Amino acid sequence: MKMTKGIVRCGWMLSVLVLMLVLTGCALLVGAGAGAAGMAYVGSALEATVTADPPTVEQAVNAAFDSLQIGKISSRSTPLDAQIVGTMATRTDVVVNAKIWKEGGSRISIRVGAFGDKAVSRRIYDEILKHLPPTSGTESSTNAAGAVKS
Repeated sequence: MKMTKGIVRCGWMLSVLVLMLVLTGCALLVGAGAGAAGMAYVGSALEATVTADPPTVEQAVNAAFDSLQIGKISSRSTPLDAQIVGTMATRTDVVVNAKIWKEGGSRISIRVGAFGDKAVSRRIYDEILKHLPPTSGTESSTNAAGAVKS
């Protein structure tokens, strides 16, 4: 009888934990595949590291927005950070932030809509990588797609 109560209690606690993760969007889903080293989908945003400073990331994001026909609302950068905001044809907002990161790279965050969209975020990320200049860093710290291995 005592063991049954413990199992039920543990089951309830596990259920509550899973429910909290699902409702708050805090589940960590690690990206896989080529070009995904240093990339993860956290909460409602895709986060990745790239071997470019924030102003260069801003240029690549603007080019990616043009390629994907995402309307640009605003775009600004400093040597320390950048923020690019756009909107898709469905009036869904797209926000890309970049902050200076170690090894001469930037940490970028891509959020699509209020709750995020993994597939669209990944498509935008792939397009951004196409518009970044070839890396000049060491091969041990970067992959072929320009993502910094964490």
